[in-house]
Amino acid sequence: MKGKKLAGMLLLAALLALVFCAFACADAQSDILAQLKEDETTYAPQVRTLKNGVKIQRTPNTTDMVGNYSMQNGYYLNLYWDKTSYNMKYLDADRRGCGACHTDLASVATNLKGYPHLMFNGNTEGLEIDMNVGQCMICHNYSTGTPDVFTFGNLMHMLHDSGNAAFGKLGGDCWSCHYAAEDGQGMQLWDDVKYSVLRGITPLEADTQDMSFEWDQTTTIDVDDMYDVQWYFDAGGLRRRASIVDELTPDPEHDGIYDAWTIKVDGEVENPFEMTLTELIKEIPPVKATMISHCGDNMIGGPWIANVEVTGIPIKDILAYAGANPEAQTLDSLSQDGNLYNAAMSSVYDDGAYLVLEISGKPLPYRLGYPCAVWVGGQPAWVNNKEVNQLTVRMEPVEIWPAGLPTEDGVSYYKPNVGLCHFADGQIIPAGQSYTFEGYASAWDDTITAIEYSFDQGQTWRRFDTEGADKTRWVYWHMTWQPPEEGAYVLMIRSYCSDGSVTVKPLKYLVNVQAEEVAS
Repeated sequence: MKGKKLAGMLLLAALLALVFCAFACADAQSDILAQLKEDETTYAPQVRTLKNGVKIQRTPNTTDMVGNYSMQNGYYLNLYWDKTSYNMKYLDADRRGCGACHTDLASVATNLKGYPHLMFNGNTEGLEIDMNVGQCMICHNYSTGTPDVFTFGNLMHMLHDSGNAAFGKLGGDCWSCHYAAEDGQGMQLWDDVKYSVLRGITPLEADTQDMSFEWDQTTTIDVDDMYDVQWYFDAGGLRRRASIVDELTPDPEHDGIYDAWTIKVDGEVENPFEMTLTELIKEIPPVKATMISHCGDNMIGGPWIANVEVTGIPIKDILAYAGANPEAQTLDSLSQDGNLYNAAMSSVYDDGAYLVLEISGKPLPYRLGYPCAVWVGGQPAWVNNKEVNQLTVRMEPVEIWPAGLPTEDGVSYYKPNVGLCHFADGQIIPAGQSYTFEGYASAWDDTITAIEYSFDQGQTWRRFDTEGADKTRWVYWHMTWQPPEEGAYVLMIRSYCSDGSVTVKPLKYLVNVQAEEVAS
């Protein structure tokens, strides 16, 4: 009898314990649920509106489970984890990378106080390409002759050390720029690895996507939107800088500069001569041509490129008039302030070269070398010498560009190049409708043969050929995509050229497809 009573008491105690545990677990799950709901607001990714009205969200919403955490705290965590922001709560993603503090890197670089730097002008309306950290590395890592103190890592640590009040005020630290390598072997730039770390990005097989593609080589930009990258330390540079500040407008019809400006042609020619621009124009009439100007250090996806209509005197006609030696290898151009640049004669004859007087029907701007500049197809823009007054033909050969481009495993960093225009990283586009991306592709002295797109970070690619393209102009492309549903996606883009080369570092852009009321 006593045994039965004891057993009953134990059973009752067990039942009471189970009831207590049930209530305790319910309370714990309720606490977890409340915390997760609070996290939805506390750690929601930031939505920004840029100056042009475009909305961006640099960090995706988290929509997937994370490891085994969803099983450790029961059903509610498993159900609601996808409504919290792992990217913000644990990775602090919105406060990492260059874009966390700088929405316009070109403006930051141009206006560095106390640090002489390249000036970046124009191209804000023409192409609307955001400058990224890769552009900074062009000069600070890849260019030859950069002093160790100015290599990218040294310079960034110097500018973002503990003495930088603005950086400190924003709570900046090592993790603002870096991510620890998974193998423990070093630090990586957050901007380089973020899309392999962030959660909530949906991969899509390229062949399953609803995509269409068009391209042309007639799209041009206006001279007022054309880029301008130059140092303002020599006399000519300072004078051109002053012309921008003073908003000077060239007026060859009334300022008399064509009558005063002389062009001298000498060297390996039978009939050296010197004429005013007015006289030269009468002897060799200018023609119109569409051609590319691109900075020698235009990194993949960079903004320093333009396809424009120029009006100029063909240099091959000038050389024929002077009786240039057909065996000559090099053409030197000399500006009035002593800047000397040379180009391979093969480029002058094969890729087109002009003594440029106008761009897009307007007189050459002061910032681009008014009254005349030499442009050579297939060559970097630094060959496009400004304020030219002398051409010299030489027998000695010159290294043919782009032989001097920095390479990775023997493949050029910059060739072939491809860019995405009028789109910002993290841009929000409306769900339920197609969206058209646009951009350029160029391969310097080679021909673009195809452009490819990926939505699964390079696992699969969709190829579109550009058969029949002309190497002297860019390929301007439009790719229309119908997003399958709302979500965050990474669009990758690369191009091919006729020698078989493919873009070494494809573009990567975060695309947020959201309800139309959010996107607008």
